[in-house]
Amino acid sequence: MSDIADLFVQGGGGGAFISSDERKDLEKSGVSFDITGVAFEKGAKYGDRYVLTVELDGEERQLGAPFNSGMESRDSTIQNIEKYLADGGAPVKARVETAGNGWVLSPA
Repeated sequence: MSDIADLFVQGGGGGAFISSDERKDLEKSGVSFDITGVAFEKGAKYGDRYVLTVELDGEERQLGAPFNSGMESRDSTIQNIEKYLADGGAPVKARVETAGNGWVLSPA
């Protein structure tokens, strides 16, 4: 497999955020990453969301996850990770998987 950094397309306005296309590439490749932080962003452009801080191939990135979009298991998982990290837990190794019309986090 090539370097993980090769999966990501530069540009497109996403900045440090992992774009939808990048997330789909992560799903297909099964690449894992460390979740080091979780924040809840109320009133974002497309509605309330979680913003996960992840370390991917030595680079800090953000992964947005819509809140209350019908993916209750994803919301619950993110809430559990948020509490765990707030209580001093170590980074959580995870990967993205397709679930129905959306995506979820799975243990890596």
